[in-house]
Amino acid sequence: MNFDIIINDEIETYGLITYNIKKEGDNFIKEGVLKTHVYVEEIHSLQCDKFRLDGIDVYAEASGSNDVFYIYAFEYEVLEILSNGTEYNLEELLEMYKQES
Repeated sequence: MNFDIIINDEIETYGLITYNIKKEGDNFIKEGVLKTHVYVEEIHSLQCDKFRLDGIDVYAEASGSNDVFYIYAFEYEVLEILSNGTEYNLEELLEMYKQES
């Protein structure tokens, strides 16, 4: 059985992960959202076919009485792009963004 995401290198489940990198002054803000039907006490890493996030710090959690999903908002430290067999770390991506600006 194929699963969409892996949480903490051990929980295989279906869900949605998004990440965002935005520049504020000289700093890059790295945030993301996880939406899944699995409740998780602590989240350290998330992985899907396209990318992996490590160093996760959850700062908000949401669900409702009629919801089947849990939504986690978080900051992360490390982004690793996995698609097409190519791996980039966050520093390489930020350098590419700077060169394009």
